[in-house]
Amino acid sequence: MRRNISVVGAILVLAISAFGMLGAGPNQGGLPPQPFLADYFSGRVFIQGAFAPFGTMLVACVDDCQADFESVPVVITGGGEYRLLEINPDAKTLRGRNVTFYLVNEHGRIKAEQASIFEGAYNISNLVLTFAQPMPTPAPVPTPPALPALPAVGDTAVPQIPKLALALGTAAAAMGMFLLVLSRRGGAFQ
Repeated sequence: MRRNISVVGAILVLAISAFGMLGAGPNQGGLPPQPFLADYFSGRVFIQGAFAPFGTMLVACVDDCQADFESVPVVITGGGEYRLLEINPDAKTLRGRNVTFYLVNEHGRIKAEQASIFEGAYNISNLVLTFAQPMPTPAPVPTPPALPALPAVGDTAVPQIPKLALALGTAAAAMGMFLLVLSRRGGAFQ
């Protein structure tokens, strides 16, 4: 009998210990892990009060476009409409950060007056975006300076040019010879 009591006691101690260990584990602290999904935006785009042109590209950035996240562009369709602009960064740390919207073309980008918050909870939001600035345009190409004009055919000054050049050349040669003679005599330059 004593033996049976010992066995039952040992089994009881092991069972209580096992149930006690079931609750043991690392302290999670706070909320359980939350799902991390994409946010989507749809709506209309207005530039200075008019619908954005068909084919314009719209992107969204979470915090800094280069450092953090920039979305894949969506194309603006008729009536300034855009659909399902996906915000889906890899970094879960971007949850709760600002989302800014930009219209982009080959000449630059402009920022929307509206912004949102990235929630990462599979939200599909309807958002009308307005832009106060016009779309970027190419920088004006500077005009090259005007080239000197050639004389017109039949100009009476043209035949005089060789004679003038010859006279100037002869005068320069004579001056050079005069200075050479003076320097050899040793007079004027000492």
